[in-house]
Amino acid sequence: MVGKIIETAGKLRRVIPDRAFNILISPRGHGQLGRPVEFDNQGFDLDRIDIPLYFTALAALSFYLPSLLRYILGNVAPTLLILEAPLQGKAAAEEAGEMQRRSTFRNVRETFRLIRKAQGLYFIRELMVGYLYSLTEISIATLLQWYLFRTEVLRPLAFAISCGLLCEFHLLFMYTTISGQPISFKAVLKRTPGQHRWKRLVVPALVYGFAETTMTQICDFVTIAVLGPKQAPGSSRAGAEVLAVVLTLAFRLLVLLPAQITRTLAEAAFLAPHLETIIPSPTKFRGLKIGELVSGDKPSTGFAALTDVFKPVGKSKYLWLVELHLKKCFLQIVLEAVFLFLCILALAHMS
Repeated sequence: MVGKIIETAGKLRRVIPDRAFNILISPRGHGQLGRPVEFDNQGFDLDRIDIPLYFTALAALSFYLPSLLRYILGNVAPTLLILEAPLQGKAAAEEAGEMQRRSTFRNVRETFRLIRKAQGLYFIRELMVGYLYSLTEISIATLLQWYLFRTEVLRPLAFAISCGLLCEFHLLFMYTTISGQPISFKAVLKRTPGQHRWKRLVVPALVYGFAETTMTQICDFVTIAVLGPKQAPGSSRAGAEVLAVVLTLAFRLLVLLPAQITRTLAEAAFLAPHLETIIPSPTKFRGLKIGELVSGDKPSTGFAALTDVFKPVGKSKYLWLVELHLKKCFLQIVLEAVFLFLCILALAHMS
Protein backbone atom coordinates (compact mmCIF):
# COMPACT_ATOMS: atom_id res chain seq x y z
CA MET A 1 0.00 0.00 0.00
CA VAL A 2 2.85 2.38 0.86
CA GLY A 3 4.49 1.58 -2.48
CA LYS A 4 1.30 2.50 -4.35
CA ILE A 5 1.06 5.80 -2.47
CA ILE A 6 4.68 6.63 -3.33
CA GLU A 7 4.07 5.72 -6.98
CA THR A 8 0.93 7.89 -7.00
CA ALA A 9 2.84 10.82 -5.51
CA GLY A 10 5.45 10.45 -8.25
CA LYS A 11 2.79 10.61 -10.95
CA LEU A 12 1.27 13.71 -9.34
CA ARG A 13 4.67 15.40 -9.21
CA ARG A 14 4.96 15.01 -12.99
CA VAL A 15 1.40 16.13 -13.77
CA ILE A 16 0.65 18.99 -11.35
CA PRO A 17 3.23 21.63 -12.46
CA ASP A 18 2.10 21.59 -16.08
CA ARG A 19 -1.55 21.55 -15.06
CA ALA A 20 -0.94 24.46 -12.67
CA PHE A 21 0.47 26.55 -15.51
CA ASN A 22 -2.55 25.74 -17.68
CA ILE A 23 -4.93 26.75 -14.89
CA LEU A 24 -3.04 29.98 -14.21
CA ILE A 25 -3.32 31.22 -17.80
CA SER A 26 -6.82 29.88 -18.45
CA PRO A 27 -9.49 32.39 -19.60
CA ARG A 28 -12.87 33.00 -17.97
CA GLY A 29 -14.86 30.11 -16.61
CA HIS A 30 -17.96 29.95 -18.82
CA GLY A 31 -15.98 28.62 -21.77
CA GLN A 32 -14.72 25.65 -19.75
CA LEU A 33 -17.91 24.38 -18.16
CA GLY A 34 -17.31 20.81 -19.26
CA ARG A 35 -13.55 20.47 -19.04
CA PRO A 36 -12.55 17.42 -16.96
CA VAL A 37 -9.56 16.85 -14.75
CA GLU A 38 -6.66 15.58 -16.82
CA PHE A 39 -4.32 12.82 -15.69
CA ASP A 40 -1.90 10.46 -17.33
CA ASN A 41 -3.10 6.87 -17.30
CA GLN A 42 0.25 5.52 -18.49
CA GLY A 43 1.03 2.29 -16.74
CA PHE A 44 -2.61 1.23 -16.33
CA ASP A 45 -4.24 -1.22 -18.73
CA LEU A 46 -7.81 0.07 -18.48
CA ASP A 47 -9.13 -2.63 -20.83
CA ARG A 48 -8.32 -5.32 -18.27
CA ILE A 49 -9.75 -3.49 -15.26
CA ASP A 50 -13.28 -4.08 -14.05
CA ILE A 51 -14.38 -0.52 -13.23
CA PRO A 52 -16.38 -0.50 -9.95
CA LEU A 53 -19.21 1.90 -9.18
CA TYR A 54 -17.24 3.97 -6.68
CA PHE A 55 -14.61 4.78 -9.32
CA THR A 56 -17.32 5.89 -11.75
CA ALA A 57 -18.73 8.20 -9.07
CA LEU A 58 -15.24 9.50 -8.30
CA ALA A 59 -14.59 10.18 -11.99
CA ALA A 60 -17.92 12.02 -12.28
CA LEU A 61 -17.08 14.21 -9.28
CA SER A 62 -13.62 14.91 -10.70
CA PHE A 63 -15.34 16.06 -13.89
CA TYR A 64 -18.03 18.32 -12.41
CA LEU A 65 -16.66 19.81 -9.18
CA PRO A 66 -13.50 21.48 -10.58
CA SER A 67 -15.53 22.63 -13.58
CA LEU A 68 -18.16 24.13 -11.27
CA LEU A 69 -15.50 25.83 -9.13
CA ARG A 70 -13.87 27.23 -12.26
CA TYR A 71 -17.21 28.57 -13.48
CA ILE A 72 -18.23 30.23 -10.21
CA LEU A 73 -14.87 31.84 -9.43
CA GLY A 74 -13.95 32.45 -13.07
CA ASN A 75 -17.23 33.91 -14.34
CA VAL A 76 -19.89 34.55 -11.69
CA ALA A 77 -17.72 36.12 -8.99
CA PRO A 78 -15.72 38.42 -11.34
CA THR A 79 -18.91 39.66 -13.00
CA LEU A 80 -20.49 40.51 -9.65
CA LEU A 81 -17.26 42.02 -8.34
CA ILE A 82 -17.04 44.32 -11.38
CA LEU A 83 -20.60 45.51 -10.82
CA GLU A 84 -20.06 45.86 -7.09
CA ALA A 85 -16.76 47.76 -7.43
CA PRO A 86 -18.12 51.25 -8.25
CA LEU A 87 -20.33 51.03 -5.17
CA GLN A 88 -17.36 50.40 -2.89
CA GLY A 89 -16.25 54.00 -3.36
CA LYS A 90 -19.72 55.23 -2.40
CA ALA A 91 -19.69 53.01 0.68
CA ALA A 92 -16.34 54.44 1.75
CA ALA A 93 -17.65 57.96 1.27
CA GLU A 94 -20.71 57.23 3.41
CA GLU A 95 -18.79 55.43 6.14
CA ALA A 96 -19.37 58.33 8.50
CA GLY A 97 -23.11 57.75 8.16
CA GLU A 98 -22.97 54.39 9.98
CA MET A 99 -23.30 52.43 6.75
CA GLN A 100 -22.95 48.71 7.31
CA ARG A 101 -19.93 46.93 5.94
CA ARG A 102 -20.78 45.67 2.48
CA SER A 103 -20.31 42.04 1.58
CA THR A 104 -17.86 41.59 -1.26
CA PHE A 105 -17.27 38.81 -3.74
CA ARG A 106 -13.55 38.92 -2.99
CA ASN A 107 -14.33 36.40 -0.26
CA VAL A 108 -14.69 32.91 -1.74
CA ARG A 109 -16.78 31.51 1.10
CA GLU A 110 -19.07 34.55 1.03
CA THR A 111 -19.47 34.14 -2.73
CA PHE A 112 -20.74 30.56 -2.40
CA ARG A 113 -23.01 31.55 0.50
CA LEU A 114 -24.60 34.44 -1.39
CA ILE A 115 -25.16 32.34 -4.52
CA ARG A 116 -26.79 29.57 -2.49
CA LYS A 117 -28.92 32.02 -0.51
CA ALA A 118 -29.98 34.37 -3.32
CA GLN A 119 -30.25 32.04 -6.31
CA GLY A 120 -30.89 28.57 -4.94
CA LEU A 121 -32.27 26.34 -7.69
CA TYR A 122 -32.15 29.25 -10.15
CA PHE A 123 -28.41 28.56 -10.31
CA ILE A 124 -29.22 25.42 -12.37
CA ARG A 125 -31.04 27.67 -14.83
CA GLU A 126 -27.91 29.82 -15.04
CA LEU A 127 -25.75 26.77 -15.73
CA MET A 128 -28.05 25.63 -18.54
CA VAL A 129 -27.92 29.06 -20.20
CA GLY A 130 -24.14 29.05 -19.79
CA TYR A 131 -23.80 25.62 -21.39
CA LEU A 132 -26.03 26.67 -24.29
CA TYR A 133 -24.10 29.89 -24.83
CA SER A 134 -20.71 28.13 -24.72
CA LEU A 135 -21.90 25.42 -27.12
CA THR A 136 -23.30 27.97 -29.57
CA GLU A 137 -20.18 30.15 -29.40
CA ILE A 138 -17.84 27.22 -30.05
CA SER A 139 -20.05 25.85 -32.84
CA ILE A 140 -20.13 29.16 -34.73
CA ALA A 141 -16.39 29.68 -34.26
CA THR A 142 -15.67 26.14 -35.50
CA LEU A 143 -17.79 26.64 -38.62
CA LEU A 144 -16.02 29.92 -39.33
CA GLN A 145 -12.67 28.17 -38.98
CA TRP A 146 -13.69 25.40 -41.37
CA TYR A 147 -14.98 27.68 -44.12
CA LEU A 148 -13.24 31.06 -43.73
CA PHE A 149 -10.32 31.05 -41.30
CA ARG A 150 -8.47 27.83 -42.02
CA THR A 151 -5.08 28.76 -40.55
CA GLU A 152 -4.30 28.76 -36.84
CA VAL A 153 -3.17 32.40 -36.96
CA LEU A 154 -6.68 33.50 -37.97
CA ARG A 155 -8.38 31.48 -35.22
CA PRO A 156 -8.87 34.53 -32.93
CA LEU A 157 -10.88 36.21 -35.69
CA ALA A 158 -13.30 33.28 -35.78
CA PHE A 159 -13.94 33.46 -32.04
CA ALA A 160 -14.14 37.26 -32.10
CA ILE A 161 -16.83 37.17 -34.80
CA SER A 162 -18.65 34.43 -32.87
CA CYS A 163 -18.66 36.59 -29.72
CA GLY A 164 -19.84 39.59 -31.73
CA LEU A 165 -22.74 37.68 -33.30
CA LEU A 166 -23.82 36.37 -29.89
CA CYS A 167 -23.40 39.63 -27.96
CA GLU A 168 -27.13 39.86 -27.17
CA PHE A 169 -27.23 36.19 -26.19
CA HIS A 170 -24.38 36.92 -23.77
CA LEU A 171 -26.49 39.76 -22.36
CA LEU A 172 -29.14 37.17 -21.48
CA PHE A 173 -26.41 34.96 -19.98
CA MET A 174 -25.22 37.85 -17.83
CA TYR A 175 -28.82 38.50 -16.76
CA THR A 176 -29.13 34.96 -15.42
CA THR A 177 -25.68 35.21 -13.79
CA ILE A 178 -26.40 38.22 -11.60
CA SER A 179 -30.13 37.78 -10.99
CA GLY A 180 -31.92 35.65 -8.44
CA GLN A 181 -35.30 36.11 -10.12
CA PRO A 182 -37.13 34.04 -12.75
CA ILE A 183 -36.03 34.72 -16.32
CA SER A 184 -38.04 37.30 -18.22
CA PHE A 185 -36.89 36.90 -21.83
CA LYS A 186 -39.26 39.65 -22.91
CA ALA A 187 -37.77 42.14 -20.46
CA VAL A 188 -34.19 41.36 -21.48
CA LEU A 189 -34.65 41.11 -25.24
CA LYS A 190 -37.13 43.99 -25.57
CA ARG A 191 -35.71 46.73 -27.80
CA THR A 192 -36.07 50.40 -26.95
CA PRO A 193 -36.28 52.78 -29.94
CA GLY A 194 -33.04 54.73 -30.39
CA GLN A 195 -31.12 52.52 -27.97
CA HIS A 196 -28.81 50.93 -30.59
CA ARG A 197 -28.05 48.09 -28.20
CA TRP A 198 -26.33 45.74 -30.64
CA LYS A 199 -24.09 48.57 -31.89
CA ARG A 200 -22.93 49.32 -28.34
CA LEU A 201 -22.43 45.67 -27.37
CA VAL A 202 -20.73 44.28 -30.45
CA VAL A 203 -17.36 46.08 -30.19
CA PRO A 204 -16.67 45.08 -26.54
CA ALA A 205 -17.69 41.53 -27.48
CA LEU A 206 -15.37 41.48 -30.51
CA VAL A 207 -12.44 42.83 -28.50
CA TYR A 208 -13.00 40.35 -25.68
CA GLY A 209 -13.38 37.37 -28.02
CA PHE A 210 -10.22 38.28 -29.93
CA ALA A 211 -8.24 38.86 -26.72
CA GLU A 212 -9.41 35.64 -25.07
CA THR A 213 -8.46 33.45 -28.04
CA THR A 214 -5.17 35.25 -28.63
CA MET A 215 -4.20 34.64 -25.01
CA THR A 216 -4.71 30.90 -25.40
CA GLN A 217 -2.34 30.87 -28.39
CA ILE A 218 0.52 32.88 -26.89
CA CYS A 219 2.16 29.81 -25.34
CA ASP A 220 2.26 27.97 -28.67
CA PHE A 221 3.49 30.99 -30.61
CA VAL A 222 6.24 31.83 -28.10
CA THR A 223 7.40 28.21 -27.87
CA ILE A 224 7.65 27.92 -31.67
CA ALA A 225 9.37 31.31 -31.99
CA VAL A 226 11.97 30.53 -29.31
CA LEU A 227 12.63 26.86 -30.00
CA GLY A 228 11.78 26.54 -33.66
CA PRO A 229 10.39 23.39 -35.28
CA LYS A 230 13.29 21.20 -34.09
CA GLN A 231 13.29 19.28 -30.83
CA ALA A 232 15.08 21.37 -28.20
CA PRO A 233 16.80 20.25 -24.97
CA GLY A 234 14.68 19.98 -21.86
CA SER A 235 16.19 23.07 -20.21
CA SER A 236 15.57 25.24 -23.29
CA ARG A 237 12.01 23.99 -23.59
CA ALA A 238 11.34 24.66 -19.89
CA GLY A 239 12.71 28.19 -20.23
CA ALA A 240 10.54 28.84 -23.28
CA GLU A 241 7.45 27.57 -21.47
CA VAL A 242 8.13 29.79 -18.45
CA LEU A 243 8.58 32.80 -20.76
CA ALA A 244 5.33 31.93 -22.52
CA VAL A 245 3.47 31.73 -19.21
CA VAL A 246 4.84 35.11 -18.07
CA LEU A 247 3.83 36.75 -21.36
CA THR A 248 0.41 35.12 -21.20
CA LEU A 249 -0.20 36.39 -17.67
CA ALA A 250 0.89 39.88 -18.71
CA PHE A 251 -1.52 39.73 -21.65
CA ARG A 252 -4.30 38.58 -19.33
CA LEU A 253 -3.76 41.47 -16.90
CA LEU A 254 -3.15 44.23 -19.45
CA VAL A 255 -5.53 43.25 -22.26
CA LEU A 256 -8.04 40.53 -21.36
CA LEU A 257 -9.06 41.85 -17.94
CA PRO A 258 -9.77 45.41 -19.19
CA ALA A 259 -11.74 43.90 -22.08
CA GLN A 260 -13.74 41.81 -19.60
CA ILE A 261 -14.49 44.87 -17.44
CA THR A 262 -15.54 46.91 -20.47
CA ARG A 263 -17.87 44.19 -21.74
CA THR A 264 -19.48 43.60 -18.35
CA LEU A 265 -20.19 47.30 -17.73
CA ALA A 266 -21.46 47.79 -21.29
CA GLU A 267 -23.93 44.91 -20.87
CA ALA A 268 -25.04 46.04 -17.41
CA ALA A 269 -25.99 49.44 -18.83
CA PHE A 270 -28.66 47.76 -20.98
CA LEU A 271 -30.29 45.73 -18.22
CA ALA A 272 -33.49 47.00 -16.65
CA PRO A 273 -32.77 49.37 -13.71
CA HIS A 274 -35.31 47.55 -11.53
CA LEU A 275 -33.56 44.17 -11.97
CA GLU A 276 -32.62 42.87 -8.52
CA THR A 277 -29.17 41.30 -8.34
CA ILE A 278 -27.72 38.88 -5.80
CA ILE A 279 -25.38 41.60 -4.49
CA PRO A 280 -26.77 42.25 -0.98
CA SER A 281 -27.93 45.72 0.00
CA PRO A 282 -26.31 47.07 3.19
CA THR A 283 -29.48 48.83 4.35
CA LYS A 284 -32.35 46.78 2.90
CA PHE A 285 -33.30 43.12 3.10
CA ARG A 286 -32.95 42.54 -0.63
CA GLY A 287 -30.39 42.53 -3.38
CA LEU A 288 -29.18 45.75 -4.96
CA LYS A 289 -30.84 46.75 -8.21
CA ILE A 290 -29.03 47.47 -11.45
CA GLY A 291 -30.07 51.11 -11.19
CA GLU A 292 -28.22 51.32 -7.86
CA LEU A 293 -25.07 49.77 -9.32
CA VAL A 294 -24.80 51.35 -12.77
CA SER A 295 -24.95 55.07 -13.44
CA GLY A 296 -27.53 56.39 -15.83
CA ASP A 297 -24.91 57.68 -18.26
CA LYS A 298 -24.87 56.12 -21.69
CA PRO A 299 -21.90 53.80 -22.19
CA SER A 300 -19.18 54.87 -24.62
CA THR A 301 -19.37 53.37 -28.06
CA GLY A 302 -16.66 51.69 -30.10
CA PHE A 303 -13.09 51.44 -28.93
CA ALA A 304 -13.46 54.59 -26.83
CA ALA A 305 -15.10 52.37 -24.21
CA LEU A 306 -11.73 50.72 -23.53
CA THR A 307 -10.29 54.02 -22.24
CA ASP A 308 -13.01 54.26 -19.58
CA VAL A 309 -12.22 50.93 -17.92
CA PHE A 310 -10.54 52.27 -14.79
CA LYS A 311 -12.94 55.17 -14.20
CA PRO A 312 -15.82 53.13 -12.67
CA VAL A 313 -13.69 50.27 -11.32
CA GLY A 314 -10.49 51.83 -10.02
CA LYS A 315 -7.02 50.39 -9.64
CA SER A 316 -7.68 48.76 -6.26
CA LYS A 317 -10.73 46.92 -7.60
CA TYR A 318 -8.70 45.91 -10.64
CA LEU A 319 -6.23 44.29 -8.25
CA TRP A 320 -9.16 42.58 -6.50
CA LEU A 321 -9.98 40.85 -9.79
CA VAL A 322 -6.37 39.70 -10.08
CA GLU A 323 -6.53 38.44 -6.49
CA LEU A 324 -9.76 36.57 -7.24
CA HIS A 325 -8.15 34.90 -10.26
CA LEU A 326 -5.20 33.73 -8.14
CA LYS A 327 -7.58 32.36 -5.49
CA LYS A 328 -9.49 30.49 -8.19
CA CYS A 329 -6.26 29.02 -9.56
CA PHE A 330 -5.07 27.92 -6.12
CA LEU A 331 -8.35 26.25 -5.16
CA GLN A 332 -8.67 24.58 -8.54
CA ILE A 333 -5.12 23.22 -8.36
CA VAL A 334 -5.75 21.84 -4.86
CA LEU A 335 -9.10 20.30 -5.83
CA GLU A 336 -7.75 18.73 -9.01
CA ALA A 337 -4.67 17.44 -7.16
CA VAL A 338 -6.93 15.69 -4.64
CA PHE A 339 -9.00 14.06 -7.39
CA LEU A 340 -5.87 13.11 -9.33
CA PHE A 341 -4.46 11.44 -6.24
CA LEU A 342 -7.69 9.55 -5.55
CA CYS A 343 -8.18 8.48 -9.19
CA ILE A 344 -4.60 7.28 -9.67
CA LEU A 345 -4.66 5.52 -6.30
CA ALA A 346 -7.93 3.81 -7.22
CA LEU A 347 -6.49 2.70 -10.58
CA ALA A 348 -3.38 1.39 -8.86
CA HIS A 349 -5.55 -0.54 -6.40
CA MET A 350 -7.72 -2.05 -9.17
CA SER A 351 -4.77 -3.05 -11.32
